[in-house]
Amino acid sequence: MAAGTGLSPAVGVARTAISSKGVSEVILAWGVRSGSGVEGVSLIGDLFEEGKNSNVEVRISVYSTVSKVKAQELISENVTLQENEDEERESLEDHKNESTSRASPVRVNGRMDHSNVLLSNVPSSCQSLLVFVCGPRDFTTSAMRAIQ
Repeated sequence: MAAGTGLSPAVGVARTAISSKGVSEVILAWGVRSGSGVEGVSLIGDLFEEGKNSNVEVRISVYSTVSKVKAQELISENVTLQENEDEERESLEDHKNESTSRASPVRVNGRMDHSNVLLSNVPSSCQSLLVFVCGPRDFTTSAMRAIQ
């Protein structure tokens, strides 16, 4: 899970995981202020390619949030987040069922819900899991609470 420029270190961890023995899947959830231009980020394209070459499934979800929120907009945003929760789960589930050769991230409108990311991507039968979190303090605190 990464936010903003935390993508760079998260990709480094993902690359290490891809090249490690016993890793079958790498999932990256990235929160950004605006989702425009995400497809042009070379780190994402490179990560998909490395996974393909190593037979490791790589799934990337990009969560686009608003850049500035005023008090009145916060109420509207919270309502929108509630409405988007089912859409986020469906989007992640659809991506999970797609071919591993897909080389573009799934885009989700709204803030990342760390608990939903974990619930949607980690099966109950999971034997081993590494979660790397990088981003602003509030983001990492929220992610760590969800992980615990």
